[in-house]
Amino acid sequence: MNTVDTLSNIAWFPTIKLALARGFSSGLVLAVVMSWQSPSFDAVFIPFYWAIFSLLLFGTVHLLSKVIPFLWMASFLLSLMIIVGDPIVYVFNRIFPKILDLADFKILNFHPLIIVYHPE
Repeated sequence: MNTVDTLSNIAWFPTIKLALARGFSSGLVLAVVMSWQSPSFDAVFIPFYWAIFSLLLFGTVHLLSKVIPFLWMASFLLSLMIIVGDPIVYVFNRIFPKILDLADFKILNFHPLIIVYHPE
Protein backbone atom coordinates (compact mmCIF):
# COMPACT_ATOMS: atom_id res chain seq x y z
CA MET A 1 0.00 0.00 0.00
CA ASN A 2 1.48 3.34 -1.00
CA THR A 3 1.12 6.72 0.63
CA VAL A 4 -1.73 7.89 -1.61
CA ASP A 5 -3.80 4.81 -0.72
CA THR A 6 -3.09 5.35 2.96
CA LEU A 7 -4.05 9.03 2.84
CA SER A 8 -7.27 8.25 0.99
CA ASN A 9 -8.28 5.75 3.70
CA ILE A 10 -8.03 8.34 6.48
CA ALA A 11 -11.32 9.76 7.70
CA TRP A 12 -10.10 13.34 7.99
CA PHE A 13 -13.09 14.96 9.68
CA PRO A 14 -13.37 12.34 12.47
CA THR A 15 -9.58 12.44 12.96
CA ILE A 16 -9.56 16.22 13.39
CA LYS A 17 -12.68 16.09 15.54
CA LEU A 18 -11.06 13.50 17.85
CA ALA A 19 -7.81 15.49 18.04
CA LEU A 20 -9.71 18.65 18.96
CA ALA A 21 -11.80 16.78 21.56
CA ARG A 22 -8.68 15.30 23.15
CA GLY A 23 -6.95 18.70 23.12
CA PHE A 24 -9.99 20.46 24.59
CA SER A 25 -10.42 17.90 27.37
CA SER A 26 -6.74 17.98 28.32
CA GLY A 27 -6.98 21.78 28.20
CA LEU A 28 -9.85 21.54 30.70
CA VAL A 29 -7.63 19.59 33.06
CA LEU A 30 -4.81 22.08 32.51
CA ALA A 31 -7.17 25.02 33.19
CA VAL A 32 -8.38 23.46 36.45
CA VAL A 33 -4.82 22.87 37.62
CA MET A 34 -3.77 26.38 36.63
CA SER A 35 -6.78 27.96 38.34
CA TRP A 36 -5.82 26.21 41.58
CA GLN A 37 -2.34 27.67 41.31
CA SER A 38 -3.37 31.22 40.44
CA PRO A 39 -7.06 31.90 39.79
CA SER A 40 -7.68 34.17 36.82
CA PHE A 41 -10.25 34.70 34.11
CA ASP A 42 -7.74 33.67 31.41
CA ALA A 43 -8.05 30.03 32.48
CA VAL A 44 -11.43 29.94 30.73
CA PHE A 45 -9.76 30.22 27.33
CA ILE A 46 -7.03 27.63 27.90
CA PRO A 47 -9.05 24.62 26.61
CA PHE A 48 -9.73 26.38 23.31
CA TYR A 49 -6.14 27.50 22.83
CA TRP A 50 -4.76 24.13 23.85
CA ALA A 51 -7.10 22.24 21.48
CA ILE A 52 -5.87 24.18 18.44
CA PHE A 53 -2.22 24.24 19.55
CA SER A 54 -2.16 20.52 20.34
CA LEU A 55 -3.70 19.64 16.97
CA LEU A 56 -1.01 21.59 15.14
CA LEU A 57 1.85 20.47 17.38
CA PHE A 58 0.97 16.79 17.56
CA GLY A 59 0.14 16.61 13.86
CA THR A 60 3.50 18.09 12.98
CA VAL A 61 5.39 15.82 15.37
CA HIS A 62 3.48 12.79 14.06
CA LEU A 63 4.41 13.57 10.47
CA LEU A 64 8.04 14.36 11.32
CA SER A 65 8.41 11.21 13.43
CA LYS A 66 7.92 9.19 10.24
CA VAL A 67 11.01 10.87 8.76
CA ILE A 68 13.27 11.61 11.74
CA PRO A 69 14.19 8.38 13.56
CA PHE A 70 14.41 9.47 17.20
CA LEU A 71 11.48 11.87 17.23
CA TRP A 72 9.26 9.09 18.61
CA MET A 73 10.68 9.96 22.05
CA ALA A 74 9.31 13.51 21.78
CA SER A 75 6.07 12.02 20.53
CA PHE A 76 5.85 9.85 23.65
CA LEU A 77 6.52 12.82 25.94
CA LEU A 78 3.84 14.82 24.15
CA SER A 79 1.40 11.95 24.61
CA LEU A 80 1.77 12.39 28.37
CA MET A 81 0.49 15.95 27.94
CA ILE A 82 -2.65 14.87 26.10
CA ILE A 83 -3.42 11.64 27.95
CA VAL A 84 -4.81 13.52 30.97
CA GLY A 85 -7.90 14.40 28.95
CA ASP A 86 -8.58 10.92 27.58
CA PRO A 87 -10.87 9.83 30.45
CA ILE A 88 -13.09 12.83 29.73
CA VAL A 89 -13.25 11.97 26.02
CA TYR A 90 -13.91 8.32 26.92
CA VAL A 91 -16.91 9.21 29.11
CA PHE A 92 -18.17 11.73 26.54
CA ASN A 93 -17.92 9.09 23.80
CA ARG A 94 -19.85 6.59 25.95
CA ILE A 95 -22.63 9.07 26.70
CA PHE A 96 -22.84 10.58 23.18
CA PRO A 97 -21.48 7.92 20.77
CA LYS A 98 -22.74 9.63 17.59
CA ILE A 99 -20.75 12.84 18.09
CA LEU A 100 -17.24 11.40 17.80
CA ASP A 101 -18.22 8.28 15.79
CA LEU A 102 -15.66 6.08 17.54
CA ALA A 103 -16.37 2.40 18.04
CA ASP A 104 -13.45 1.57 20.33
CA PHE A 105 -11.85 4.42 22.26
CA LYS A 106 -9.81 3.33 25.26
CA ILE A 107 -9.73 5.26 28.50
CA LEU A 108 -5.96 5.89 28.10
CA ASN A 109 -4.24 6.19 24.71
CA PHE A 110 -0.49 6.69 24.58
CA HIS A 111 -0.57 8.18 21.08
CA PRO A 112 -0.44 11.95 20.72
CA LEU A 113 -2.46 11.79 17.49
CA ILE A 114 -4.98 9.05 16.79
CA ILE A 115 -5.79 8.63 13.11
CA VAL A 116 -9.30 7.41 12.30
CA TYR A 117 -9.63 5.32 9.14
CA HIS A 118 -12.71 4.66 7.03
CA PRO A 119 -14.38 1.36 7.94
CA GLU A 120 -13.55 -1.36 5.43
